[in-house]
Amino acid sequence: MDFILEKFIGAVFILAGTHRIYLKNEREHEINNILHLPKYTDYLIIMIEIICGSVLFFNLPYKYESLLLLLFMTTLGTSLLIINNTPAIINTYKDSFTLKENSLSVLVHLTYIVLMYYLVQKLNIK
Repeated sequence: MDFILEKFIGAVFILAGTHRIYLKNEREHEINNILHLPKYTDYLIIMIEIICGSVLFFNLPYKYESLLLLLFMTTLGTSLLIINNTPAIINTYKDSFTLKENSLSVLVHLTYIVLMYYLVQKLNIK
């Protein structure tokens, strides 16, 4: 049952890291204008996403450490996003609660489906 979450989270991070390689303008914008991180931090992020995502997806050793690192990095990134972009986030908050015709809305809702499926399976076992 846990493997569903591990595979999903692993796939998301592998895809995110891989896409960052090819989406140079978008990742530079993210680093410089959204997160305000030092130059070349994007390469570190790519490596962490792909390596940790692969550990989870392919059931390799160090899953716990990979999850902790991804949790830390995701929490840090989300915190910087909020701190550096509060007005824009407040301006678009309603987008979080309605379906939109974009890939972000699809990914968020797929995440909901995976999490609810996991919970249904977990509760059904009890």
